Amino acid sequence: MCYIVNCVNAYYLMYLAVELNLINKNYGSKILSDLIEKYQLLFLSIDEPNDSISIRRKNFYLKNGFYDINRVYEDTGINYEILCTDDRYEITDNIMKMRYTNMTNNSKIFDEISNNGEETLFDIAKIFKSELTLYPNEKVTGYIAKAGANISTEIAPTVKVHVSYIKGNNKKKTQYSRSICYAGETDNPIEDRLREIGSKLNEISASNNRMANYFSGNWLLTIDELNLQPQRNLYQDIKDGVNNKERPDEDLLGRDKNGRMK
Repeated sequence: MCYIVNCVNAYYLMYLAVELNLINKNYGSKILSDLIEKYQLLFLSIDEPNDSISIRRKNFYLKNGFYDINRVYEDTGINYEILCTDDRYEITDNIMKMRYTNMTNNSKIFDEISNNGEETLFDIAKIFKSELTLYPNEKVTGYIAKAGANISTEIAPTVKVHVSYIKGNNKKKTQYSRSICYAGETDNPIEDRLREIGSKLNEISASNNRMANYFSGNWLLTIDELNLQPQRNLYQDIKDGVNNKERPDEDLLGRDKNGRMK
C-alpha cells in the first residue's frame, strides 16, 4: 500500500508498506519498480540514519532506484534526508512546501468508500482539508460523504483512509492506513419514521371515533365496524332542542355499559 502526493513536476512518496506476511519476499522492491515506471520522478523523506533500522531503510531505497541527493531538512525538531529517483533534480524549499500543503490539504486522505448504496463519491467537510492540531482526547467531527440509505437500501459504509501526524511528546511523525466501517445506529431511521406516521394515523382514528360516538350517541371502539345505520342525526337533535322537545331514551346500537357488543 502506498500514498503519493502530486507536487506538479515530481511526486512525493508519502507512505509505503506491505503486509507483514509479505515482508522479505521482494514485494517492496516490485512496488517501487512499478511506481518509478509510472511516476518517473519520485522523492521521499526518511529519518536521518543513525541506527541499524534507519540505515537498513535507507539502503533499501538506494538499492531500488533512489539516490542520496545530499538534501537534509528539519521538521518539528527532527532531521530528515531526501532521496530522489533523479540525482540531478533539485528539491527546492517551494517543492517541500508544496509537498506539505498538498499532503495536509489533499482530499485523497479519504481514498475509497464502499457499501454506501449509490453514493460512491466523497463530499468532505472543510475541516478535514486543512492541518489540525489536537490535544490528547480532543476530537473533531465533520461529514465526508452523503449516506446512500433509502427505503430499499441498507448501508454499512467502509472508508479507506491514510493518516499522517506528528506526536506532540516526541515530535515523531507517524503514518498509517486503515479501513473504517461505519456502524451508525442500529435502528433504521426510515422504519422509525413510518412507525411515527402510523402512530399519528392511529391518533387521528381514535379522535374520529370519539367524535362519531359523541354525535351518534353510540358507544363503539376503534376496533369495531363503524358502518352502523344512523339512528339519530345532529340536525334533528338541534331542532328538538330549540323546540324544547324531549325524546325518550333510545336503545342505541354499539356496546353496553360493560363494554360488550349488544
